[in-house]
Amino acid sequence: MAASSDGLVIPAAFKPPVDSRREFIKRELDDEDERIEVGVAIVGGGPAGLACANRLLQLLADEPELLERLGEVPVAVIEKGKACGAHNLSGAMMRPSGLQALFPDLSPSDWPTYGQVAKDAVYWMLSPKRALPLKPTPPPFRNHGNYVVSVAELSRWLAEKAEEAGAYILTETSAHQLLVEDGVVRGIRSGDKGRGKDGEPLGNFEPGTDIKAHATVLAIDLPSGLDCDTGQPLGPACVRADKTVTFVAEKSGFANPDAREYTGEITVADIGCPIQIIEEVRAAGL
Repeated sequence: MAASSDGLVIPAAFKPPVDSRREFIKRELDDEDERIEVGVAIVGGGPAGLACANRLLQLLADEPELLERLGEVPVAVIEKGKACGAHNLSGAMMRPSGLQALFPDLSPSDWPTYGQVAKDAVYWMLSPKRALPLKPTPPPFRNHGNYVVSVAELSRWLAEKAEEAGAYILTETSAHQLLVEDGVVRGIRSGDKGRGKDGEPLGNFEPGTDIKAHATVLAIDLPSGLDCDTGQPLGPACVRADKTVTFVAEKSGFANPDAREYTGEITVADIGCPIQIIEEVRAAGL
C-alpha cells in the first residue's frame, strides 16, 4: 500500500477508475440550433446558487446594457430536482445577516422561518434519565438570535424571488459535463433523461443538451479534483477557483505552492469553532 514517509496512506495513489477527460469534459459544442444559450448558468438550485442568482439580477438591474448583451435568458439556474429544494432535506439554524444583506427592504417577518431563537441550552446526557447542562454553552451550539428554517422551504422561497427578478430555472436537469473550449468553461452539458438502471434508453428517452453561457457558476458540493493532502490535481478536470472557502483551518495540501493555481484566495470559515482550537491547529501545521 502506498504511504508517505510518516506511514500515512496517500489518497492520490488510489485514483478512481474514471477517465475524467472523457467523462466530465465535452470539448465540441453542438450547433447553435441544437443548444441553449444563456448569459450566466448557475449549476445548483440550493440556497447558494439561488442567492447568487438573486444578487446577480439585482446588480444587472443597474446595468441595462450588460443585461441586454446577456440575451433573452440573462440568468439560468440548473437544478436536478423536480423543484428547487427537492433535494434539500435539512433543517437549519440560519444567521440573519445573509438575508438582511440580500433583501435589505424585507422584514424578517417576510422570511420563510419558524421563528427566532430566544434561548438555547446544551445538555450532556449522563443516562436515559439524567442530563447535565453544559455551561457556558459551547460556541458552535450558540444560536441565540438565529432563525429556525427548513432548507427546502428556504430554497423554494429564494427560487420564487429569483424568478420574479427574471431568472429562468431549469428543474429536473442535471449538469453532466462541463463544456470546455480553448481551456475555458463555456457552459454545461445536461444529462440524458429516460434511461434505465443499466443505462439503456427507454421509450421516453431525451438526449442531453448543451447549455452555453458567458459565465458558469458551480454552486454545488462537488470534489474540486485537488488532493487536499498533497495539493496536487488528481486529474485534468481539476477546478481552478478564484476563491476557496475551507472550514476551521487550511488543508495541509494548500501549503503546496502549486495548489494556489487551483485554490485562488483562501478564506477560512470558523463555523463557530473556538479561536483557541483554530490557532492550535494552525500552529501545529495540521
